[in-house]
Amino acid sequence: MKFEPRLMVTGIGSLPHKSPERACEVILENVPEAPFWPQLPNLNFLESMWVQFSQGMPGLVVLEDEKKVFIDPGDDYPPQVEQFYQYLEAGNFDAFAIDFDHARGLKTMTTLLQRNAPESLKMVKGQVTGPISMGMVLTYPNRKSLLYDSTGADIVVNLVRAKGIWQERFLQSAFPGVPTLIFFDEPYLVSMGSAFFNVSREEVIGYLDTCFDGLEGLSGIHCCGNSDWSVLLDTRVDVLNFDAYGFGETISLYPVQVARFLSEGRCLAWGIVPTGEEAKDESAASLVDRLENHIDALASRGIERDRIYKQSFITPSCGTGALSTELAERVFQLTHEVSESLREKHFQ
Repeated sequence: MKFEPRLMVTGIGSLPHKSPERACEVILENVPEAPFWPQLPNLNFLESMWVQFSQGMPGLVVLEDEKKVFIDPGDDYPPQVEQFYQYLEAGNFDAFAIDFDHARGLKTMTTLLQRNAPESLKMVKGQVTGPISMGMVLTYPNRKSLLYDSTGADIVVNLVRAKGIWQERFLQSAFPGVPTLIFFDEPYLVSMGSAFFNVSREEVIGYLDTCFDGLEGLSGIHCCGNSDWSVLLDTRVDVLNFDAYGFGETISLYPVQVARFLSEGRCLAWGIVPTGEEAKDESAASLVDRLENHIDALASRGIERDRIYKQSFITPSCGTGALSTELAERVFQLTHEVSESLREKHFQ
C-alpha cells in the first residue's frame, strides 16, 4: 500500500482570490492534512494554467497585455531546442523551475507551512498542467497544436515531466520527510474519443506515463469532466481524480480496471463537491448521500467497499478559480464537512 488516505481532503489548484495569503488560509483551514499551493489566475496572466508552467519552453512567446501565449519556431528556436535537451540530459531540473512571479501561491504556502505546519500534516500536494492539455493549447503561429507535431509533442511532454520533478524536489526540500503528491491537470481529456481529439489511446498513456517517470512520491491525474476512465486507469498514475458530482456513476462502468487499480494500492479521488452554482444549494449531507450512492454502485460490481473508503480522497470537482471568493470558500468548507462526516461514519 503506497498511501491510505481514508477519505482525506485535498484540492485542485486554482482559487479566485487575489490575496495569496487569504487563499492559503482557506486551504489550511479546510485541507489540513494534504494542503496544496493555490494557483491564482485572477492575480495576473502569468498564473493562468497555460502560462504558469510554460517557462523553459523553446520558442515561447507570452503577450501578457493581449493574454496570448504561443510558440514561435523562428531563428532562435533551434538553439533553444538544443539547450532544452542539454538541460534534460544533464538532469538540470533547476532550469525548469517555476518562478515565484508565476506562482505567488507556491511561495506563500511554503512560507506559511514552514513557519507553522499543522500537526495533522500528512502530505503536501502540487500540480502542473498535464502534457495532453498543454500540448493542445500551445500552438505554432499557424495554430497547429504542438501535440500534433512530433517535435513539439516531445518537447511538451518532457517540459511537463521536468516541471513535475522540479516541483516535487522543491517540496521535498522545503518539507523533509513529508510525502508529496503531484497532480497533472488534464481538462482536455474530456475530448478523448471525439472527432476534435486526434490522439490515440496508446499516445495518451505513453505521454502521461513519461511524465510520472522520475517522480519519487505519488502522482495524480485530474480530469474535470467525463472521460474514458479505462485509459487513465491503465496508466501508472497513483491517484485518479474525477468529477464525481457530475459523472460519479461512470467509474462503475470499469469494474475490472478499478479493482486492479485499487488492488495495486492506488487511490481514487472523488470530486464530489460541485464547483459551480450548484454548491449554493448542496449540503454536506446531500453530497455524502450522492457519493455513497456512487460507491454503492462500484461495490455492487464486486469491489470491496472497505477498500474503496480506505483508498479514497475527497476533493472539489474542479478548481475554483472561476468562482466568486465567497462561493469558492463555501466549496472548500463543504469538502471538509463531507470528509469529516464520512470519516465519522466509516472510521470511528
